[in-house]
Amino acid sequence: AELAAHFRQSGQTNELARIYGTRVDRDVATTTDKSLYAYYSLLTNTNLSRAHSLAQQAYNAAPDVPIHAKTYALSLYKQSRPADAWSAIEKLIAVGETGPAQLTLLRAAITLEQGQGAEAGKYLENFDPSSALPEEVALADSLAKTIAAKNS
Repeated sequence: AELAAHFRQSGQTNELARIYGTRVDRDVATTTDKSLYAYYSLLTNTNLSRAHSLAQQAYNAAPDVPIHAKTYALSLYKQSRPADAWSAIEKLIAVGETGPAQLTLLRAAITLEQGQGAEAGKYLENFDPSSALPEEVALADSLAKTIAAKNS
């Protein structure tokens, strides 16, 4: 846990994926380990088919756990399934922001994918880059550019 915190703080997403991937490979992984491995893999675009499968397994096991719902939503978003992605995180919206994977970033990405640029921009305004991983910041920047291009 200490090493994972260090890698998260220093923005080493590939190392985070490696740590959780090792746990998954050894069959000692919790559903949270599976979600985190899937999340970091999805962010870095590595081991995608495995990440999609683990995200779905963790979500199916405990859909009310925020990291499972957010990871599964990211997986569905990356599969161009925004309506399903929104359904996965819908219950979390009332709960608010908790833990890794910022809900505002996912909401922005999904609503933009659904063609709602103005709403996506509002969500993006609440994204906190100071606690984000480099890939999350890059996604936010990409979304902001897409929104700006649609608005010009």
